[in-house]
Amino acid sequence: MRPIAAFLICLMPLISCSQSEEVKGREFTDIAYYSGEGFDSAYHRLNLVMPVGNESEEKPALLLWVGGGAWAYVDRHVEMPVARRFAEKGIAVASVGHRLSPAIWQDSSKTEGIQYPEHLRDVAKAFKWLKEHHAEYGYDPDRIFVGGFSSGAHLVTMLSMAPEFLDEVGYEREDIAGAIPIGGAYDIYSYYETFLNSTRPHLAKDHVQAVFGESQEEME
Repeated sequence: MRPIAAFLICLMPLISCSQSEEVKGREFTDIAYYSGEGFDSAYHRLNLVMPVGNESEEKPALLLWVGGGAWAYVDRHVEMPVARRFAEKGIAVASVGHRLSPAIWQDSSKTEGIQYPEHLRDVAKAFKWLKEHHAEYGYDPDRIFVGGFSSGAHLVTMLSMAPEFLDEVGYEREDIAGAIPIGGAYDIYSYYETFLNSTRPHLAKDHVQAVFGESQEEME
C-alpha cells in the first residue's frame, strides 16, 4: 500500500468541520452497493461526494470512509460534513453504511442485529462496488484509500490486514491504496476486559459480546 501522508496532513481539520459550512461537491446519496442474497435496503448503501472545480485532468483519489458507532449505531449520513470537506480539497469520499449489531445498552429495543465479521463483509462489498463503478462518477480506481473512526477504524484496519474478506469479493489487499484508521479498538479481547473491570461491567456482555461473540477466539 502506498504512503498516505497527504491524507493525514489534512484529516484533523476536516473532522472538526461543522454542519453549516458550504457544500462544494456533487452528492449521490443512498446508492445500493450490494443487492444479492441478504440485501438490507437500509444499510447496504453508501453516499458518494465528488469534488468540483478540479482544474487538473487527473481523476481524484477516493476515500472509502466508515464512521464510528460501536458497530451498532453507525450512520453514513452523520459523516457527510467530513465527506464534504474532503471534496473541497479535491478528494472524493464514499461514506459507507453497514449492517449493525444489537445495542440494548443504548436502546432496549435494539435487540436484533449481526455479529462480526458480517460488518466487515459489508465493507468489502462496498469496496468492490467502488472499484467497479469508477467510470460512472470519475474517480481514480487505483487510488482508493480506506479510512474510518472508532468502530469504522477497526473495520478498515481488518479489511487492510485480513486478506480473506477482499478475496471473497475478488480483490486483494494490494488493491487498497492506503489505510487511515483513527481511534479504533484493535485488541478486542482487551477491550472486553476493560469493560469487565470497569464501573460498567454490563457493557462487556451487552456491547462487546453482542458484537463479537462470547469466546476469546471469536473476539480475536
